[in-house]
Amino acid sequence: TKPNHVKYLLQVGLDIDAKLIGDAEKNFRPLNLQYVIDDARRTPFKDGEFDCIVSFHTVEHFSATDQKIFLGELRRILRFGGTLCIATPDRDVWAFQGIAGVQKDHIKELSQKEFLDLVSAAGFRVEGIYGQSILKKRGSPFRPFLNFLKKLDVFRMRRLLGRKMINMVDEKTQPVALDTKVTALQSGEKASIIVLVCQKTA
Repeated sequence: TKPNHVKYLLQVGLDIDAKLIGDAEKNFRPLNLQYVIDDARRTPFKDGEFDCIVSFHTVEHFSATDQKIFLGELRRILRFGGTLCIATPDRDVWAFQGIAGVQKDHIKELSQKEFLDLVSAAGFRVEGIYGQSILKKRGSPFRPFLNFLKKLDVFRMRRLLGRKMINMVDEKTQPVALDTKVTALQSGEKASIIVLVCQKTA
C-alpha cells in the first residue's frame, strides 16, 4: 500500500475520435486517468494546466496551418518550464522505406528539420532528439525496386508476385534497424520515428 501522503498525479488522455476513446476506456483505465473527447487544436484545458504533455503521432494529421495552431495550443496548456514529449514519422526516412504519403489520414508528414523548426518556432526548447528504427548508413540497392513493387498493390498485382515473398524481402532490405527502442540520435543520424523532448520557454 502507498502512504496516505502520496499524491497521485492526474493524467488526461485526449482524442477527437469517440470510438478510440471508448476502446481506451474499456482496455486501460487506471484510477488517476480520465479521458476527454475533444479537438487537440482547441482543448478545454486552462492555461498552464499540465506539467508534462506527451503527443505521439498527432502532428502529421494536421495541415501546415493547423500544425502551428496545435503546437500553440500545447504551449498554452503547458506550464512554464514544463516538458513536451512529441513524436512524428520522418518523411525522408519513410520515403526510403516506400511508405511516405501512403497513409490517407496523414495530411502533412515532416522531415526531421521541418519538425525541429516547427517545434522551436512554437516556443519550445528542444532538450533531446531521439528516434525509433534508426536509418542505416548503407541501404540495400534493391530497396527502390521493392518500393516500386509494393506500390503495385494498387493494381492488385502484389498477390500475383507473392505477398509472402515480398514481405520477406521487405524485412531483409529495410533501410532502418528493425528496433522500436527509443534511442538518442547522434549528429546527422535519422530515424523512422523522431521523438523530441522539449521544454516550454518564455
